[in-house]
Amino acid sequence: FFFASCTGLNACSYHAPPWTMSKRKRPEDDAGQEAVADSSSQPVCAAPTATGMPSGQAVVVSDLKFSHPLSGLDNLPRKNCSKCNRTRKYYCYECLLPIYPEHHSTTVALPLQLYVYKHFNERNSKSTAIATAVFSPDAHVRTYPEQQLELDPATTLVVYPHPDAYTLDAVPELHKYKNVVVIEATWQQSKGIARDPTVAQYTKVRLNDHRSIFWRYQDKDESYLATIEAIYFFFVEYKNAMLKAQGSGEVYNGEYDDLLFFYGHMYETIQRSYKADRSRTFTRKARPNYIKYDDDGPASPASPSPKPGPSNDPPTT
Repeated sequence: FFFASCTGLNACSYHAPPWTMSKRKRPEDDAGQEAVADSSSQPVCAAPTATGMPSGQAVVVSDLKFSHPLSGLDNLPRKNCSKCNRTRKYYCYECLLPIYPEHHSTTVALPLQLYVYKHFNERNSKSTAIATAVFSPDAHVRTYPEQQLELDPATTLVVYPHPDAYTLDAVPELHKYKNVVVIEATWQQSKGIARDPTVAQYTKVRLNDHRSIFWRYQDKDESYLATIEAIYFFFVEYKNAMLKAQGSGEVYNGEYDDLLFFYGHMYETIQRSYKADRSRTFTRKARPNYIKYDDDGPASPASPSPKPGPSNDPPTT
């Protein structure tokens, strides 16, 4: 896994196959969205096919249909949040307000109301999931247990691994659902949230198998998704399931790609950084070809595998 001192987002790991579940590694960066990027693998990438995003594949950032160019975020200085006046990079993770709204969409229309249900111990600055509330008025962040969800169980889905969880194309009367809950927590914390009497009433769904382009050090394979990836894949699968039920013959066509805007920018920033300096070292233990060099020349040498945790952090900028 490699380290890159880059400005961007943090992510927790979200295990997808055969279901999806939040399984977070400790982020090794400080507040203010100053991220330390690290990974060690080549994601298995493929563009959407005639049936939409195929199972077992990862996002290809260059294929995403963003409403603004990713390069618009390059070299932007930190600015004060218009509400709390704290300095932030791309958005204020406390006020959930954009810092540079002219450089990305803030109007992504989601087919369901999204509720990111975040454990109170999970810091906003360490989450990719809450950025959805910056991109879409249909995304909401709630903190467990202080803010109990008051959603109709008959019209609410929750993405959670459970023996009774449906795939989206198998949910009875999928069209009747209006809300989806995604849990943002560690594995142990998520169990408690899932057992909450309110959450336990919601219809549980699981995702198909997908692959992550997550850059941070983790000892899991690439089926462990960042939470923002899980949210994105949920909406892709939901869209395809609805289109299939309607017999339209159409498939997902980029309607929710903007949800990955910050995440995609961070991924591309890391790729550029390592391509520009091939002497930079990273551990190749699990995914030796994570950095997509432009040729077949010698790549950077391997380095010892660091253990996750703040003690291994390089200074952020």
